[in-house]
Parts: sequence; structure tokens; C-alpha cells
Amino acid sequence: MVSKKNLMEIVKKLMIHVDKAEGTTYRDELLTKIIDICSQSNYQYITNFEWYISILVELTRLEGTRHGHLIASQMLDVAIRVKAIRKFAVSQMAMLLDNAHLLASNTQRNGICEVLYAAAWICGEFSEHLEEPQQTLEAMLRPKVTTLPGHIQAVYVQNMVKLYASILQQREQAGEKEVAQEATQMMIDRLPQFVQSADLEVQERASCILQLMKYIQKLQIKEVPVAEEVTALFAGELNPVAPKAQKKVPVPEGLDLDAWINEPPSDSDSEDEKPRTIFHDEEQRHSKQRQPEMDEEELARRREVRKQEQANNPFYIKSSPSPQKRYQDSPGVEHIPVVQIDLSVPLKVPGLPASDQYVKLEEERRHQQKLEK
Repeated sequence: MVSKKNLMEIVKKLMIHVDKAEGTTYRDELLTKIIDICSQSNYQYITNFEWYISILVELTRLEGTRHGHLIASQMLDVAIRVKAIRKFAVSQMAMLLDNAHLLASNTQRNGICEVLYAAAWICGEFSEHLEEPQQTLEAMLRPKVTTLPGHIQAVYVQNMVKLYASILQQREQAGEKEVAQEATQMMIDRLPQFVQSADLEVQERASCILQLMKYIQKLQIKEVPVAEEVTALFAGELNPVAPKAQKKVPVPEGLDLDAWINEPPSDSDSEDEKPRTIFHDEEQRHSKQRQPEMDEEELARRREVRKQEQANNPFYIKSSPSPQKRYQDSPGVEHIPVVQIDLSVPLKVPGLPASDQYVKLEEERRHQQKLEK
């Protein structure tokens, strides 16, 4: 039974099993179980959210996992809902972005690269907590980012502007106009790689932001302060919304949701009438010509000729064989080569804290409480 007292110890033992697990299926099952235990009942058993963020970051080291989206959603949920943890969460996400090349190698659907979605969004939305925003912006503009899936690139592009606005405001307040212009020039130099993306969403966002950067550069040349206007584009915080919040919104007076906005057209018998065509006489002439009946041999010959024409036609898409036939034609299980995969070396991201230190701190705190009693 999970409680506030034994949660850290239970997760610690599960993490040991995760490190020793040989198959990805078993590791993924342990990963989902860890997240389910920690997030149940709105995180009521978690007493230290820094520890939970550290656990999530440690889970990003699992290569081959199919639950990257689940880890990313937990990172976003905790960072948005727990304000006290944002500074620590931003520092950890900045390290993930700085080491994105270690995570970008696995770009499969729901792969571990999905955590970069959360890392980019958190660093952009809460950029005021970044210690080195310039370094994080440079990490988000690296060419390696273009190998990520399109939806992750789109989040990168959108949030690098938020990060740029924060840098611009800091530099203008400090009177460092040249450094602010260098940041603008860096954005103009690196954004074209996103404009050329195959993803339409990335193209559109990058094109709009590139034109905005060029306009800002013109104002900077004229020594016009622009930081206040740029930061106003992203003013305000995005607050968490309850799943049932829409049901609590009252319906405005006079609005009938069951009434037709536009009356549907009335049904008429004219739809059943046969359409008149300009080729009416030609259709009648063809209908009078009766096709001669063919015997079985002629049908078989024509069918064989048609199959041969389709086989020689490079533009004809052949139908795939039925699953049963494919199964019969496939080699047996004993002929399938088996390759041993060594997953003993975990993915290491430098600078990230280990969750064990939080367990030790919790044990020391309880021991101190016993001594005081």
C-alpha cells in the first residue's frame, strides 16, 4: 500500500528493477507503474516535487522506451501546477535541451525525444527562471533540432521567441544594446533552417517569426527600444484547466443549442429524376448494342491477358497478399535470427541530480525527528 512515508522507497526499488531489466517491454511496464503510483489522486503522496522531477529526468535515460509522451506530459503537468518547483524544473529542462543530441537519436513515435517537447515549452514559458538564457537559446537553434519530429520542432520555434523576448528585455534594461542586436542576428541566421522544414506548421511559424525578427532588427538599427512590445506578445501565464471546467460554463440567455442555425433544405422528388445529358442520343445508341455472350474459356483467356498487362505495367499498384498467405509463406520461428542487444549502458546526461539523494535526505529528516522526540 503506497503512502507518503514509503513512496520514495517503493519507487527507488522499482528504479533498480528498471536499470536491471533486459527487455524494453518489461522496462516500459515498470515506467508506467512508477508514474501511475506517483501521479495517483493528484500527486497526494508526493511530499517533495524536486524528487519527482528528478525521477522523471532519470527515466529519460531509458533508450528504446515507447512512453516518451507520458514522461513529457508529467513534466508539463507538474511544472504548470506546482509554482514552487518551476525554478528547479526549468534548470533540469535546460540541461535536457543542452544535451538534446543524446535524445534526438530516437525519433520514433512516442520515443524518448518527446521529452524535448516538454523541455522546450517549459524553458520558453518560464524563461525568467533560466540562469543562462543565451546558452539555452543557442541550444534550441542547433541544426540537429531539424531532425526531430515536426510537432517538436514547432514547439521549439514558438518557445525560442519567448526566450528571445526575455533576453531582449534583460539586455535593454542593462543597456547592452549590442548584445541584444547579436541575439536578433543569431535568430535571423538560424531560423531559415526551420523555414525549409517539411512540416507545414514549422514552416508557417518560422516564416512569421523570421519576418518579425527582421522588423525588430530595423528598429534596433534606429535605436528604438522594442523589448516592451515584444514581451507583450507573450504576457500572462497559462493556468491549468480542470477536465470538467467546460461543463461549469453557463449557457448565455437566449441561446438555444438545439435550434438550427440555418434551416436545412426541404426534401424534393426532383433528386430522384434522371439527369438529362447532352449525350442522350449516344447513350441510347450504345444501350441498343447487345454485347455478345462469352464462354468460360474466353473469360479465362481475357483474365490471364489482363493479369499479364497489370504485371508489366510499372504504374499499377499490386494488391498485397492476404495475411494468411503471408503467414504461410513466411519462414518458421526457428529460422528467425536472434541478436543479443546490450542495454547495460544507460544514457547519461551530465549535470542532472540523482533521485537517491532525496531518499537519503528524507531518511535523515525522519531520523532527526525521532531524536528530537
